[in-house]
Amino acid sequence: MNTHNIWKIIEEGILPLLLYGAFTVICFLGGINAIRRKRSFRRDGRRVEAEILHYNTEIKQSRFHERIHIITLQCVSPVDNNLHTYTLITNASKAHRYKDIARAEVFFIPDESLPVLKEDMIHIGIDGALGIFGSVFCGLFTLLLLVAFIAYFFLK
Repeated sequence: MNTHNIWKIIEEGILPLLLYGAFTVICFLGGINAIRRKRSFRRDGRRVEAEILHYNTEIKQSRFHERIHIITLQCVSPVDNNLHTYTLITNASKAHRYKDIARAEVFFIPDESLPVLKEDMIHIGIDGALGIFGSVFCGLFTLLLLVAFIAYFFLK
């Protein structure tokens, strides 16, 4: 085998396998992390009433028009039982409801210092499902690429 064939094997076989393998691991770990966050809230999470001090909406100008909701709220932290003011940023589609209400319910996930809005708790569950689905999809594509790599280079 000459060096041209070795570089061809590395470039067309090993590098894509490593890349898709890394995507598989990243998607799987992201999905597992989101599922653990949701599960830890169900076990040890706290729901707290918060007073909404300020609400603002901004439109982020990029390739797409993304609406960002900035919500400033004040609530008692379950960690130290003191009154704290938090500024939360979300792009959830139903977060515009905070414009009209004075009090809302926020969630404290254990081992996190910031509260989470109700709309973002739904997104955590969706992130977990999409992470697992993405890892399965990337894993199957990696397996298909491995079979094609073996068939092309070693079964000539």
